Amino acid sequence: MVLLSFALLGYLTLDLDHPFGVTTNSRALYVDGGFYSDAAQNWSKFGQWSFDYDTRHWPGAPFLSLVRALVFELFGVSLEAARFSSIILSLIGLCAFYFILRTDFNVYLSIAILVVSGLMISYVTHARSALAEPTATFFALLAILVFVRLQNRRIAIPLSILLAYLSFLSKLYFLHALVAIIVLWSSELMLLPLFKDHRFDKTSLLILVLSLVTVATTFLVYTSHFKNEIEAFISLNPGKTPSLNPIIIAESIIRSNKLLCQFTKTHLFVSAICAGLIYIVVSLLFRGRLVNNTGVLSSFGRAEYAMLVWLVIGLTIIGVVRQNKAHYLFFSILPICYLGVSSIKLLIPKNTHSLLITVFLIFVGLTQIPYYHQWMTRPQKTALVDTSRAVAKTIEMDSTINIIPVIGEFSAQLALYSKRILSLDAKWGSVPPMPFCKRLDYWRPKYHVNVIWPNSRSSRMIQEFYKCQIVNNMQEMERYSVFSPWNDEIVLTKIHYH
Repeated sequence: MVLLSFALLGYLTLDLDHPFGVTTNSRALYVDGGFYSDAAQNWSKFGQWSFDYDTRHWPGAPFLSLVRALVFELFGVSLEAARFSSIILSLIGLCAFYFILRTDFNVYLSIAILVVSGLMISYVTHARSALAEPTATFFALLAILVFVRLQNRRIAIPLSILLAYLSFLSKLYFLHALVAIIVLWSSELMLLPLFKDHRFDKTSLLILVLSLVTVATTFLVYTSHFKNEIEAFISLNPGKTPSLNPIIIAESIIRSNKLLCQFTKTHLFVSAICAGLIYIVVSLLFRGRLVNNTGVLSSFGRAEYAMLVWLVIGLTIIGVVRQNKAHYLFFSILPICYLGVSSIKLLIPKNTHSLLITVFLIFVGLTQIPYYHQWMTRPQKTALVDTSRAVAKTIEMDSTINIIPVIGEFSAQLALYSKRILSLDAKWGSVPPMPFCKRLDYWRPKYHVNVIWPNSRSSRMIQEFYKCQIVNNMQEMERYSVFSPWNDEIVLTKIHYH
């Protein structure tokens, strides 16, 4: 009950800050939510998707931007609305996860696994974020559910690929969901008949090919129509592309694995998976006949196979990307929980499944309570929200124009608290085709809002303004200390031009 109460507070208290230092130290959690909402909020507030000398995050998450634009049209522009949409989709995703669980577990164990998985501290804290991961994970879970449960292949194949494609368009990192679904269907339709006495399903194969051609065609149309925007997005995010250097790939995979253990808080489930894998390997190596070995492998069902393929492909794709952030691994929490419990089921006697799995899940739940306690009892629970509202109010009182351009890394997040602020993210400025000085001269923003911390690039950004030779002076108006014991600060600066 204590764990459930903490989790409900996390889901329902929309203005509660993220537990920095508990699940992650990534500052992206209080910046990227605004980035992925900026095009949507511009559409809702100003009736325009983009502006001159403007590059947005939406090319990396086009479908998410459409979803968020719809949410803002219905509920207004706010951080709460952006977070609320993520929470709703995450909870529906948990419902899909339950029906996936039901393929291998009884009602009681399915509910128990669902509750513990949905109350994992990392799942709750990121499901309520305004980031892209909750939405993309929702569509990926629906795609897995269709693959696992829908019997009619002629409907299941195109529907699951469509859902995985929407997951991919919600954030391009979720290419792993689309690849996983393609691998799952391809292995079932082309590899499985080679090992079992089944005929090739030519109709289903044709549907799979047509579905993939449709996906490829629509994506080519999208990339062709928005070629400039996508090229600008890629050029400004070089760290989000994979490297071909083996050393860099190895370093990225190691860093990603370290983040996995630190972020997901699923150590017990991961340990169970490792124990299950060791058991399978030992069984294959030391059992006398192949018929006995196949008995071990066949104990893994369709849902477990789907979750395993998705998890492995996802961790591989994210691992080879040069820029690793903790929230990229959000998708892995539910598959790890599923496979962890499945591994325990493999290791223990059948007549003790319910009892021992229940004990394990209770123990996992107890390990989460200290994280919630640390989150809920800290002194500055809504520091970001309170600070953002204060800064937005200061800017609105100081300006009379209807559209107030504000530049700075925190401007997109800040714009969620105002109907008049237009965000101009400063870090886009120094790379073509959006030269910083031209953009600054075009908009002449009066306000610069940044998140700074010792030795950060953001703290040195001020010098870039003076290089443009149109800025006369930058006057600091307010400075807010946001997190302790960190020294992060949100700084509002007024820009004066020649």
